[in-house]
Amino acid sequence: SNLMPSQLPHKLSVSAGPDLNSNRRSVIQSREYVLSFAACVGNKQIVKMLVAHGAPLNAQDTLGNTVLHMLVLHTDKSMACKMYNFISSLISKENMEHLENITNSHGLNPMKLSAYEADVEMFSHFMMKRRQVYWAFGPVSSSLYDLTGIDTWGDTFSVLDIICSSKKKEARKLLNITPVREVLHHKWTNHGFKFFMLWTTLYILYLIMFTLCCVSRPLTPAGAGGDNITIMVVKPLNVRTDPLLSLIPKALNSLCFLFSFSHNLGNCFLIVISRIVYGCLVLITMILRVLNHEWETVIMAYALISAWCNVIYFARGFKLLGPLCIMIQKMIFGDLMRFCYVLIIVIIGFGAGFNVHFQALNPHIYSYFKDFPITIFTLFQLMMGLTELQGTPHIMIPDIIIVLYMVYMCFGFLLLLNLFIALMGDTHFRVVSERKSLWKAQIASTTLLLERRLPAWLWARTGIPGDLLGLDAGKWYLRHLKEFHRIF
Repeated sequence: SNLMPSQLPHKLSVSAGPDLNSNRRSVIQSREYVLSFAACVGNKQIVKMLVAHGAPLNAQDTLGNTVLHMLVLHTDKSMACKMYNFISSLISKENMEHLENITNSHGLNPMKLSAYEADVEMFSHFMMKRRQVYWAFGPVSSSLYDLTGIDTWGDTFSVLDIICSSKKKEARKLLNITPVREVLHHKWTNHGFKFFMLWTTLYILYLIMFTLCCVSRPLTPAGAGGDNITIMVVKPLNVRTDPLLSLIPKALNSLCFLFSFSHNLGNCFLIVISRIVYGCLVLITMILRVLNHEWETVIMAYALISAWCNVIYFARGFKLLGPLCIMIQKMIFGDLMRFCYVLIIVIIGFGAGFNVHFQALNPHIYSYFKDFPITIFTLFQLMMGLTELQGTPHIMIPDIIIVLYMVYMCFGFLLLLNLFIALMGDTHFRVVSERKSLWKAQIASTTLLLERRLPAWLWARTGIPGDLLGLDAGKWYLRHLKEFHRIF
């Protein structure tokens, strides 16, 4: 206590560690400024004394954090909120607003830092400080919330952007806090859903046209050079007797338009990969069409599958299908990927074992095991229960093959397949409780992406100008009605 007054005239709030005795140095070095240290330990008397003697509240440490940033990072949220209010009572409102707008080295002010840390309690405290009661009549009240730093308009690093890009599970809870919930609801219902439906309609129309171009492509007889299976081949480009060929340039134009429009839309890794693969497959199909190559049909088939799988992305805009897509995504990148990894190892191992023995047998009798690729495919069918081990009572099967078959079915079918089903059930149990919040987070992300990509004249700004409310000009506010239900 005798140390503090002696150091106050020298403004101890600038790096006071070396001025303290050795017993306290290890503790003080955790905070670069005495003011931040006093605030974090909850000593209001020392904080008040430091501020009264001119200790600058805007002093920043090596990471750019002020005393308010340190309170946000404090583990005791209740004490941090009380100290935050105490510091705000020591200075004027204008100085407090200036202090709250100071950003650290990561570009985060205290409010944005609480959103970045997914701190529900501290972020709720900031929102309550921004709340201004506009009018109240009985149990009904109208409140105004300052949207500065919250809304994305004119701010490329807003609170909404931070929440939607966060990987933390607790960040989804911030979407239910007023006014974040109301801002996102207004953006989605008034603008986002309409443009999302328009985008969905355009994509489906394009997809139908692209599918018709593929399934209605002109064919010609294979001729004498064909095999016994292929009787029709694609008609060369130099023979344009079918009017459906004129649809191919239109399909290409539509593809270029929609691919360029949706290139930066959607933050789901699965959708991004699917869209890139789809665009590359269509481009390869066009090249092979010009070259009149036989692989055109193969690439086109995969392009059609990828194109229709992209429709899953648009299901996120609907409440009925959105949570289901979340479940599919979790199972694909969780259980299915791990299952496929183990399955590939097992099938290759058993496939090599089967192929070694079937190499010495007649391939015309055992056609399903005549070579290694066919053996791999047959084993996959056997594991899924789509076929059975081929053979007749008059043909002897070596005992070693029967033993391998029994071991494979016990390991591949009974163990792996049932384990995969159990894993999917466990994933469903874990995700079912949070799929709704995950879906809301995807809706919020989609809303912000649409707002970024569309021109400003198509997307009105959310809120009410401050000058119309008699408040600060240049700021925008959100009006929120709340009714308190009283039980007498």
